[in-house]
Amino acid sequence: MKDEDLRPIAFLPVLSKIYEKIVAIQMVHFLEMNKILDERIVGYHKGHSTTTALLQICDDIIRAMKEGELTLMVMADYSKAFDTVNFKTVLRKMHHLGFSNNFMKWTANYLSNRRQLVQIDDHQSKPAITHFCVPQGSILGPIIFNIYVSDLKKSIHPA
Repeated sequence: MKDEDLRPIAFLPVLSKIYEKIVAIQMVHFLEMNKILDERIVGYHKGHSTTTALLQICDDIIRAMKEGELTLMVMADYSKAFDTVNFKTVLRKMHHLGFSNNFMKWTANYLSNRRQLVQIDDHQSKPAITHFCVPQGSILGPIIFNIYVSDLKKSIHPA
């Protein structure tokens, strides 16, 4: 196993998990009510799966063939996806999507200056502080990542 194959997992206290779950329910409700997430985002999107994505791709290809259109497919591999999330971009997108300033401040505060350490068997590193992170294994991580990529489709323009 290579070091780059390892990824951090967030072990949150039970109270934090309960709090994150409450916040997650509110965030998902807001995103769904305002139809913010593209229906084609299947990762971490309730009611969607890789099967949903494959069926949509097949349907799009068949429709394009019937209409004599050229089909181009762009696929993205989000390896270490949460590590790529930019703090300022997340807050800017949340503001643009209509999240309140208080909620954005809470998000920035909650996800900033976290302590993390590495433990392998009985060996443990000293805690290090992260400036901003979307923790692997957290309840809010997938929702924040979907907000981060929510406008990706708008960046792709048909020729």
